[in-house]
Amino acid sequence: MVNYEQNQSDRGENPAADAWDMSDVQFNGSDTFKIPEQGYDSRDAHEYEKGERALMEELFRISERRAGILSGTGEEFIDLVKKSGNPEARSLETSVDDIVGGKKATGKATLESFFGYIDAMYPSPYTKEDLTKNQVAAAEDKFRNMSYRESSNTADTIENLAEVFTRDGSDNDLYIANNLKHIGTGSYNYHKELARTIIAYAEDPSKENRASINSVQAEHEKTLSNSLFEIAEVFNNSRTEVGKKMFDPTITLMTNLAVNDEDYIEGIMNYMKFKIGSTDINYSPDSEKERDDLKPDVFLS
Repeated sequence: MVNYEQNQSDRGENPAADAWDMSDVQFNGSDTFKIPEQGYDSRDAHEYEKGERALMEELFRISERRAGILSGTGEEFIDLVKKSGNPEARSLETSVDDIVGGKKATGKATLESFFGYIDAMYPSPYTKEDLTKNQVAAAEDKFRNMSYRESSNTADTIENLAEVFTRDGSDNDLYIANNLKHIGTGSYNYHKELARTIIAYAEDPSKENRASINSVQAEHEKTLSNSLFEIAEVFNNSRTEVGKKMFDPTITLMTNLAVNDEDYIEGIMNYMKFKIGSTDINYSPDSEKERDDLKPDVFLS
């Protein structure tokens, strides 16, 4: 965790812009922000808050868009299955609703905890409030816990959808179910690993830690795209009209989710780079053993 006392003593000694490479992320028009001199004008604080709020709102929009993509494709599938008279139409509809609803709720909660964590690590230079290292640690724990909650919820709801496809017993349906399970497992790992790499980058905004975030994203996109393509191939080779009609929506889903995930990571990085580049605190990584909540109350000889 962060060595909070050291951070406070380092305040103002080393400009943040010299410490971190920020060339790989655009600030979306917010790069005109300047750290204020002592006795700053309130207009500077307003511009900072405006820039921060715009980045936050963009991430919320991207998260909502993902839920909308899932909902739109799900509705197409449900409509096709209902028209075919398949008895599993209702179960499919329930599973899709659970995925979309869960993604909306947990995605929003994860983002809120992310903003809280980064703001604790890199507070506004216009605030007079100094957080203790335990408060920063609590914000980190909340972000990690919310990410784990999202990972579990996503995996569980996708597993339930996969279960619907196992009831028919046909080879094609079982193959679809197996690929859905791969997506669920991949999503579970993705959200946990993304939180871990974001925390690592926040503590040490190096090129190596930025590369770790890219690696997690690339692995997630690979798993998602490969599995959805395999499912699309099953639909394409289907002997039923309903199956063939599901091919195009599946390919569209694969493409839209990939683009949305890339936008999400870009938004995450834009927000972190804005906060890191705007703070007047020079943070450095610290060992977990320095956290007060991890120290024993009594030291035995």
